[in-house]
Amino acid sequence: MAEEEGQEQEALYRIRWATLLQKDRLALASVVEQRRYIEAALADYANIRAILLFRLGETDAALDAVEESLLYAPATVESVYDLGILKLVSATKLRPGPARVALLEQARRAFERAAVMDPAFGEANVMSGVEQILTGDCTTGEPLLREALLHRPDGYRVYPVETGPGDQNAAGIRRRRHIEILPPSIDPMTILNLCAAAGGV
Repeated sequence: MAEEEGQEQEALYRIRWATLLQKDRLALASVVEQRRYIEAALADYANIRAILLFRLGETDAALDAVEESLLYAPATVESVYDLGILKLVSATKLRPGPARVALLEQARRAFERAAVMDPAFGEANVMSGVEQILTGDCTTGEPLLREALLHRPDGYRVYPVETGPGDQNAAGIRRRRHIEILPPSIDPMTILNLCAAAGGV
């Protein structure tokens, strides 16, 4: 709730405290199901930390947090997507060269994986188009991005209890989050303008 009210520092403090409490529970967990549940919670908490750190401009710390999230739960689509976002942002800070190419490739793989994990997660397709354009390929990237933007659903994603992305309470308070506020360097509409300025090439 603190995060939704724009109180990032307060939210960061609370999510770190919740993480410590869950880690204490993890040390005591003996049943496999309990351990999985706690690890899933820790994965969510680490990813929320990544989102808050990213908003505060701490991209490297955010990347560490999202990688921690993926250690706990590698199949969490939001964390995979956020990994792609953080790699993409890191790439835009570099000059053309092997390091930038490697980060763009890592972002591409993350978005592709997120799209396979959850085909309804339209943001992954949108950001795949952004990544293509940032590699210099407007011919492929522009139509991909336009198509993805056209079919991107509005509003929050819904988590049916039966499919396992979260229990009713977790879904209700949007515990499963992803990076939604994008900097201009990777904003889809800004990136489309790059292609328009370059004549679509």
